[in-house]
Amino acid sequence: MYESVIFREYDIRGVYNKQFDDNFAYLLGKACVVYMKEQRGISNPKIAIGHDARVSCPAIVQALTKGLTESGADVVHLGMV
Repeated sequence: MYESVIFREYDIRGVYNKQFDDNFAYLLGKACVVYMKEQRGISNPKIAIGHDARVSCPAIVQALTKGLTESGADVVHLGMV
């Protein structure tokens, strides 16, 4: 689930479990890797993920990481930044 309003010019912002959910984060991760492989020619993408102190971050990071790794990316967790 997601509302299109979360897509901004340079980022994605929204209220967790209101405007987007874990499934959206998962699918976003998969889509990013497909784009990198098919459109940018990056066969083994390496992606760093950081987050802030919100309580929703662990669930979002987990779902995003699952989508990224299932699609072939190597994920580096930066933790809270």
